Amino acid sequence: MTDPLLLSNKEQMRLQFFWLNH
Repeated sequence: MTDPLLLSNKEQMRLQFFWLNH
């Protein structure tokens, strides 16, 4: 799993959305 701090805000939001729906 990648470090969320290295991701842009947009990517963080996308990953959060992904995890919430899976």
